[in-house]
Amino acid sequence: MSKAFTKEDEQQDDDLPAERRLPASTKNYITPMGWQRLKDELYHLVNRERPRSCRW
Repeated sequence: MSKAFTKEDEQQDDDLPAERRLPASTKNYITPMGWQRLKDELYHLVNRERPRSCRW
């Protein structure tokens, strides 16, 4: 493997704080875009749908 690719991969890991990184043996089954969509949906359900469905 070329060192150029190794350095690029190392830089990507450094972008995240240590507490946000997955352990080396763990697989990441969701993309950043997928994670953002889930967070957006949760926000919508908690702040829009739930208040609307819980009205008297």
